[in-house]
Amino acid sequence: HHDDLTKVFDITLKTAIFGGKVAIQTFDGDINLKVPAGTKCGQKFRVREKGVTNRKTKVKGDLFLKANVLIPSGDT
Repeated sequence: HHDDLTKVFDITLKTAIFGGKVAIQTFDGDINLKVPAGTKCGQKFRVREKGVTNRKTKVKGDLFLKANVLIPSGDT
């Protein structure tokens, strides 16, 4: 789909392991994405009708969210 969007979002290692909710900014405003326990880096989630609106058909594409798990450094 040309009307679909892909966005990378950051989650903490704790959220990736145990699950939780993450606020994601979209063109339509913020949404809360429920991240399941055991989420892997690069895992994709699909949010229906949060992509771009097609000018001809007026149908909205989907938003694909790709998880980026933040690994804490040992420096802290």
